[in-house]
Amino acid sequence: MLTMPLSFDALDWLARFKAAGFSEQQAKVQIEVIEKAVEIAVEATEKKIADNRLLDEKTRQELATKGDIHDLEIKLVQIKADLELKIEKLRNSSIMWLVGGFVTQTALLLTVLQWR
Repeated sequence: MLTMPLSFDALDWLARFKAAGFSEQQAKVQIEVIEKAVEIAVEATEKKIADNRLLDEKTRQELATKGDIHDLEIKLVQIKADLELKIEKLRNSSIMWLVGGFVTQTALLLTVLQWR
């Protein structure tokens, strides 16, 4: 936790409140309220700092290392090669179907022309 020493001179503030016209009882209550508010603020700040440190640690654990990035690059190269091979196979298959269709149409056309 933070635990920073805070400079809050209660006696000095008591004198200030009394000089401003507060009774001693009123001044003491005001000082107690201020001390409590500062305590709450410090605790909230310490909790925020602790939460941020925890988040920073979680973030650090989730960061990719150079090795992780290198492994991904290798996988991407493999995926690219696989995709290029599949595209080549599809292209060859498409050409085969086109040629087959053309030959079939030509044969049908010749057959129809021959019977005429």
